[in-house]
Amino acid sequence: MDDKSVKVIYNASAYEQEKNEKIRRFLKYVSTNKPGEDDFTKRLSATVEMIKENDKFRSDYAAMNLHDYDITTMAKEAGIEEARIEAAKNLLRMNKLSHEEITKAANISLKKVQELAEEIATEKNQKTE
Repeated sequence: MDDKSVKVIYNASAYEQEKNEKIRRFLKYVSTNKPGEDDFTKRLSATVEMIKENDKFRSDYAAMNLHDYDITTMAKEAGIEEARIEAAKNLLRMNKLSHEEITKAANISLKKVQELAEEIATEKNQKTE
C-alpha cells in the first residue's frame, strides 16, 4: 500500500492451524460466534450482544444490509441483461431468425435488437475492408 503499514489477513475458518493461542481463540470466536473460556472473547461477545440491542446500531445495520442487497440485485440484473444481449448477438450472427423472433427469444426490446444488428453489420463491414 506504500504507506509503511503491515496488513495481516487471516482465514478465520482455519483457526485450528493458528499457532498463537490468543489469535486462535479470537479466530475461533469470529468463525463460530461462540466465545471461548478466555476473558477477551467473553468480553468481545458481551460487547457484540450489547451493541446488537442498540436501536441506532440495528437501524444502521439494517440500512447497510439493504444497501448491500440493492447492489447485489443491480449486479445480478446487469449480468442477466448482458447475457440477453450476448444471446441476441449470437442469434443475429446465425442469421436464422427475424428481429421479432430474437426479441422474444432473448427477452429484449426490438429497438435493442435492431441496434445490435447495426453493430454486427458494422463489425462485418470493418472485417471485409
